[in-house]
Amino acid sequence: MLYLKNKDNKNRKRLENTEFKNLSIKFLNSVFSNNPKFASFQQKNNFKIKKQQKFCSKTRLVNRCILTNRSRGVYRKFKVSRILMRKLLLFGALPGYAKSVW
Repeated sequence: MLYLKNKDNKNRKRLENTEFKNLSIKFLNSVFSNNPKFASFQQKNNFKIKKQQKFCSKTRLVNRCILTNRSRGVYRKFKVSRILMRKLLLFGALPGYAKSVW
């Protein structure tokens, strides 16, 4: 399980590094879009973006529980899985929430 956490952290760092580069390349392409002199420049940059998108996209990021490293059923607000959240609510560790019992 630890290798999945490391893989996700690696993908997040890679996304942070390439996100600014991609935005700047897209901006330059939009600025020079009407000029035919920069057609080869645009093609090279589009190729770079497409090549990076496979490994550096937001869809590859996985939300994981901070404490148990579980990937499914994670609440975004607390970054905790649903199973652990029930336990925390039972002990009153999360202020303002109470475990509902029917």
